[in-house]
Amino acid sequence: MPQAVTTTVYVVPHTHWDREWYATFETFRAQLVELWDQLLVLTEADPDFRFLMDGQTVVIDDYLEVRPEAKTRLEAAIRRGQIQVGPWYTLPDEFLVSGETLVRDLQRGIASADAHGGSMRVGYLPDSFGHAAQMPQIYRQLGFAHAAVWRGVPLAIDRVAFTWEAPDGSGILTAYMGNSYSHGVDLPTEPAALATRIAAALKAIEPFRPAGDVLLMNGNDHVLPQAALSAAARGASGRLDGTVIRLARLEDYVATLPEQGWPRWRGELRSSARANILMGTLSVRAPDKQRYFTATVALERMAEPIAALTGIDATGALDQAWRLILQNAAHDTACGSGIDAVAEASGERSAAAFEIAEQLVARALPLLAGAGQVWNPSPFPRQDLVEVDGALVLTPVIAGGSVSELTTTRPLIPARAGGTRLENAHLACELHSDGTLAVLDRQTGLRYPGLVQLVDQGDAGDEYNYSPLASDRQPADPLRRLTSQVEEAGPLRARLVAHYEYAVYSGLSDDRRARAEVETTLPIQLSLSLEADKPRLDVELEVPSTACPRPVAVSGIAFRRRHPVSRDGTSRDRRAARSRGARGGAADVSHVVVR
Repeated sequence: MPQAVTTTVYVVPHTHWDREWYATFETFRAQLVELWDQLLVLTEADPDFRFLMDGQTVVIDDYLEVRPEAKTRLEAAIRRGQIQVGPWYTLPDEFLVSGETLVRDLQRGIASADAHGGSMRVGYLPDSFGHAAQMPQIYRQLGFAHAAVWRGVPLAIDRVAFTWEAPDGSGILTAYMGNSYSHGVDLPTEPAALATRIAAALKAIEPFRPAGDVLLMNGNDHVLPQAALSAAARGASGRLDGTVIRLARLEDYVATLPEQGWPRWRGELRSSARANILMGTLSVRAPDKQRYFTATVALERMAEPIAALTGIDATGALDQAWRLILQNAAHDTACGSGIDAVAEASGERSAAAFEIAEQLVARALPLLAGAGQVWNPSPFPRQDLVEVDGALVLTPVIAGGSVSELTTTRPLIPARAGGTRLENAHLACELHSDGTLAVLDRQTGLRYPGLVQLVDQGDAGDEYNYSPLASDRQPADPLRRLTSQVEEAGPLRARLVAHYEYAVYSGLSDDRRARAEVETTLPIQLSLSLEADKPRLDVELEVPSTACPRPVAVSGIAFRRRHPVSRDGTSRDRRAARSRGARGGAADVSHVVVR
């Protein structure tokens, strides 16, 4: 007779802990302390209980700052395998942080988890808004064999697991939580009711064709552990023919997955087919994202390299700066989807990290470059403009990472400005009376008209989604009173500044379906800069956010503004936009700014 097939349901109790989101960090930390307190009591009383602490370790730091006396008990539970922590320090958004930040996040998380008793070695990102293509490569380089995801998986993946490949060919077996990380939240703790709920969960997972054993994630955002669940699981196991229910670690489940026979997916996971990946968050609170990016660049590309080159004692300062950067990498923080108080706290962390980096550079630079010398921090040769005693100087070409004497260099062909026109050897730019630009790429002969055109759009959405109005309208001839003047005529840099007013309807109607009737004019400043010998036009567009927040489109690049972003009512968006349609040697239009 054929042997009966047994299905094991791996119930993984867990919480998904957004450190800050719709409440501040301190509000959530008060709840986190309660969670840890209950969890330590529960694991000590019930040796069969298991709990996944959301794959991150910042929650350990946040708890022990309040309960330092609990450190021994916490580490004992981790060593016993009852509580899983790591491998991340914070669960990041993968598209709004640098690649180096992702690696440092994992390195810090693994080191912290190991120091407290042992790190989970599963690439667990339950709620990230899509996944970067290089994640399998990063996981593999850190020795991981498994990952687990929810959002972003396309319809082509129709199983409970798949092999996820990076562009370099690295592959990792990935558990797919197709019914989300909250499918098993609030399980009944009465055995018969639990058996009924498990039977329904097994039915729901059938479309993903499990290999035999089944994963059921028992948790959700900011939930506490269910104390009676262990006994209920033992009582329910005998009520379903051929089904065993056990509380387990995530690593226990992924270890049962066959290594072969799964569908394959190569590249990033950005599908909203089964779970919304909320791409609108990419443009929410853009000024905050800019400040974060600036701090990251200052730390990664300036402070750390110069500290290594000069040998200054910077270990503690760099560690502190990275801790701030990684706390801001947490996905709800990086995405800007939290309340205003969260954005303000995030901005303070970015500012602190940037200040640390700046102070390290200021301390180390005199040790690397003396008077009359220039350091090129880039890993490639560069020639650029620097300011010396208030005057622009063109440097010689300096090898990557090298120091050179600052000698005055003349451009091959100067940049020039006159009237409403800028030009150099590569580009010619004309400012028109409607506030738009026409750029000629002299290398290819291609002309790009209508650049930097403002288009105002009504938005009734939120921090996650743009929601166009059922009835949208704009004032007639919104661009008014355009004036311009040349601020730098050349030869090293040509600069033109224009001012005009842009009329918009401020706010929404009471039913949020149309514009309000009140017209407001925004004072706009447009600054254009063109350096000699460079095929790049620098554009700064300053738009005070004095009207009700709204998306502003600039030459097809949308900058979504939903909240006041600074105390003086101004904000800045920076993006580099390569001119479309051009080929090798094409013009670069960069530093588009909305303030």
